[in-house]
Amino acid sequence: MHRQAVALRRLGCEITVLSPVPWNPLPLGRISANWARYAGMPRRDSMDGIEIHRPRYLEYPHLIAFASSGRRMARAAKAYAAREWPSFPFDLVHAHIALPGGGAGAALKARYNCPLILTIHGFDLVQTIHRGRGCRAAVIRAAEAADRVITVSEKQRALARAELGPRIDVVTIDNGVDPRALPDPDTIRRHPSLVVCLATLIARKNVHLNIEALALLADEFPDLRLRVVGDGPERASLHRLAAERGVASRVEFLGALSNAEAVRRVADGSLFSLPSAREAFGVAYLEAMAMGLPVIGRRGEGLSDTIADHDVGLLVGGDSATELAEAWRGLLRDPDRCHSMGTRGRALVRAQFTWQAKAERILRLYRDLLAEPAMERDGAAR
Repeated sequence: MHRQAVALRRLGCEITVLSPVPWNPLPLGRISANWARYAGMPRRDSMDGIEIHRPRYLEYPHLIAFASSGRRMARAAKAYAAREWPSFPFDLVHAHIALPGGGAGAALKARYNCPLILTIHGFDLVQTIHRGRGCRAAVIRAAEAADRVITVSEKQRALARAELGPRIDVVTIDNGVDPRALPDPDTIRRHPSLVVCLATLIARKNVHLNIEALALLADEFPDLRLRVVGDGPERASLHRLAAERGVASRVEFLGALSNAEAVRRVADGSLFSLPSAREAFGVAYLEAMAMGLPVIGRRGEGLSDTIADHDVGLLVGGDSATELAEAWRGLLRDPDRCHSMGTRGRALVRAQFTWQAKAERILRLYRDLLAEPAMERDGAAR
C-alpha cells in the first residue's frame, strides 16, 4: 500500500494516509507484543514525504466482534476528517481491505459525497467473509458502498464476483515492484544449487514442502541447499522437520529482514520456490522475477496465469512434495532454461509490473470517477 501511494505521489497526487490503530482500555500491551506495538505507534508520522495519521479506534483481542469493526473505525475516521478537512479537502477516498477499512471509507464517502475506491487484497475473500454472517454482511456492504472495487489478480476478481454478487463493479489492478528500490541483479553472485523462499512462515505458505522436496533430492544433488527468508509461527516446526528429514545443515533460516535485505538474499539463489495456497497475488514472486530467478508457484493461485503465460517458471498442484521435487529437478538440471526463464521474468516485471505502471492505471480510474456526473459532491470538492 505504501509503495502504491509513493508511486501515485510521483504522478502528482496529493495523498494523506489515514491508518487507524486498534485501541482497548484494558492493559493488553502488558501481555501482547502486538498490542504493545499499537500503543507505541505515533499518532502522526511521515514516510517518503507522505503524511500518515493514526487515530485510535476501539478494537477487541482475538477478533472478537470483528463484524462491527468497520463501524468503530468509521467513527475514528470521521472525527479525524472533521478536524483535517479545512487543510486537506480531499477529492476521493481509496480504502484498502473491506473490513474494517471499507467500513471507514464508506462513512467518509457518505459524509463528504466523494467517490470511494476499495481495494481487496485477498484476506477479505478467503477468510473474513467466512467468519460468519455478520462479517459476510459487513464485507458485502463495504463493496456495495464503493464506486469501484479493485482486486489484485484475476483469480481474486472471479472470487469477488462469486462472493459479492454481480452488482459490484470489479476491476483488476495487480501489485507491482519498484525496480529502483531493488538490488541490481547483474551485481549479484549466484549460487547454482541454492533454492530460495521468501514468505511469512504460516501454514498456507507450504514452506514445509520445500523442505520435503530438498530431502527427496538430497542424494541426487549433494550441493543443494534451501534458504528461507521470513519468520512466523511455523518456524519452530519447520526447524524440526528439517532435522527429522536429515537436511537441517542444508536449510538456512534467516528470519525476518528488511525488504531490501530480504530481496538481496533471494537474488543470489538459482530458483525461487513458494508453493503457497490461497495466494491473492504474491509480491515475493515479482521480486524474485525482478532479480532474474525462475519461480515455482502453485497452480491456480496468485500469479499462476502470469507464470504460465510468459514461461517465467513452473507450477505445481496440490500438496505434493514429489511434484515439487520434480520441478526443482527439471530446472536444476537445465541451467540454460533457468537463465532463459529468469531473463524473461526480469523483462516482464520491468515492462508490466512496476508501481509506476500500476499507479498510472489507478490514476486513470481516479480521474474517470471524478469526471462522472454522479460523483459531483455539491460543491464540496476543490
